[in-house]
Amino acid sequence: IIAQVFLIGTFVITIQIKHMLKSDLGFTKDAIVTVSIPNRAADKATTDPFVFKQALSKYPEITRVSLGHFPMDDSYWGNRIRRYGEEEIKNRIMQYKYVDQDYIDLYDIKLLAGRKLMMSDTSSGIIINEKAMTELGYKNVDEAIGQSVISRDKNVKIVGIIANFHSKDLHQQFNPIVMEVSTNRGPLGHINIRLDHDSKKWSTALANLEKEWKSIYPHVKFSYRFYDQEIKSLYEADMRLSKIINLATAITLLLSCLGLVGLVTITTVQRTKEIGIRKVLGSTVTGIIGLLSKDYIKLIIISILVSTPIAWWAIHEWLRDITFKIDIQWWLFFIPAVLTIGIAFLTLSFQSLRAARTNPVDSLRDE
Repeated sequence: IIAQVFLIGTFVITIQIKHMLKSDLGFTKDAIVTVSIPNRAADKATTDPFVFKQALSKYPEITRVSLGHFPMDDSYWGNRIRRYGEEEIKNRIMQYKYVDQDYIDLYDIKLLAGRKLMMSDTSSGIIINEKAMTELGYKNVDEAIGQSVISRDKNVKIVGIIANFHSKDLHQQFNPIVMEVSTNRGPLGHINIRLDHDSKKWSTALANLEKEWKSIYPHVKFSYRFYDQEIKSLYEADMRLSKIINLATAITLLLSCLGLVGLVTITTVQRTKEIGIRKVLGSTVTGIIGLLSKDYIKLIIISILVSTPIAWWAIHEWLRDITFKIDIQWWLFFIPAVLTIGIAFLTLSFQSLRAARTNPVDSLRDE
């Protein structure tokens, strides 16, 4: 029963983690390299990062470059926002992402209405997502576009509405998001570089990236990371749990199989003469294997029936805190059950086969 519960848990957790890593996040994450913007004082990096962005734009292996927050990470920049004319008590705290004008194109974020941000929007325009639009009380995109809001105590207009995308891991719901253009290197945080779709060109692109970095920021160590790896790191706790459950499953299955081997060995010894007589009377090797295994297979089926509701409850409790989760379907229990029966049968057959192939003369002489 314990082994079956762990096996189902391993199966479901693995599928859930794959679901979170493969789900549509509302933006493109592949072939994107990120570099942290160096600190002006601490890193002696006085050159504006927009100069570095401009230097990279001349390479054909680099499709786009943009400065700004990651679309999805574990940080949170929150600021106040309310509709123009509302009282200050109606201020809402929303997640802000500071970006430049190329950010939406680089990450392929879907624009539902209005226009994209421009560098001239630093103090006059913002973009919000659907969730923010709803929380501000607008019924649809047509009603929201062009409306004035008080953002960080400034009067600005909503120039665009973007589709909801995941700014946190899939354990959490969509956040209301406000995008604002910034020329300040502090809030922007990262340089996002989208490489050509042909991976054969990536080595050239990364070499050119490093060359420009060393030219513009000679005092700062060059390091980069692919953005899909950044996203994967958000699920480290889930992956640790998966490793623990996998180890527990392996141990319990091993102990279960050893127990089965011991039981069938005792049964074989106790029924040695019976096996010999059956072979003399024409019983086949398959028939003897079935004879020695069927009682234990019945017990394994009973353990599966007992363990299934326990595993269902445990899985339901674990998935309860995950907003975007897989559906619990019958095959999530059926496949581990078939695997368990198969492993048990192979374990039983190994010992049963030896007994079934023994010369019946030797079996009948057994004391």
